[in-house]
Amino acid sequence: MVILNLKNGYSVKGEIIEQNELGVKIKLLNGEIFEYKTDEISSTTDAKLTSPSNKIFSQSKVVPQVIAKGDNIINIGIGLLKQLPNSNSEKLIIPPIPISFEYIVKSDLFNGNGALGIGGFIGYVATKQDGYYGNYKDSRLIIGARGYLHYALVEKLDTYGGALIGYKSDMTKISYGNDIPDYKATDGKPILNVFIGCRYFFNDNIAGMAELSWGISIITIGVAIKL
Repeated sequence: MVILNLKNGYSVKGEIIEQNELGVKIKLLNGEIFEYKTDEISSTTDAKLTSPSNKIFSQSKVVPQVIAKGDNIINIGIGLLKQLPNSNSEKLIIPPIPISFEYIVKSDLFNGNGALGIGGFIGYVATKQDGYYGNYKDSRLIIGARGYLHYALVEKLDTYGGALIGYKSDMTKISYGNDIPDYKATDGKPILNVFIGCRYFFNDNIAGMAELSWGISIITIGVAIKL
């Protein structure tokens, strides 16, 4: 799979089926075949690599993806808006820390703009608050599996959404002091939620990321690393 970078500022993505000194024939992702003369082509690019900032089309426009089948990506973030069931605890002991991993199982969907991924997620947050009757501590742990659907909108930006299915454990502890036993309560149950996010790749392997999700933090920012 290659990208032909044309001198008119556009590019086409597909498979070259015939090539000689006069030009090439390329089969696009939608099955159509086009022919270009040698003097119309400025260069070619491997479709698995980040391509130059040209406009891409295969009849409809195709934005070159920054991810490909077989890629392994880890997201490490910090939450900006924590989520806990108990509003008594307000001081952060451990800020919302979501970590996720993704494996790209299929790319070149939707005429070259889309991809599918699967992976795992773990997130944790803990807070405390000194109250009149005691000291409150609250924490939440979420572990689960994620499914991703990617759709490229602009170059170098990986935009995606998906769903998580997993397990959520909330724990509350109240320390009264004065020889009064601590109060502890744990609430664990299955969880299903959705998320949307994006990664902007500064180079082939490093990206800044942001997500909107539910469970540990509503807003997460951080870094994504392609392993």
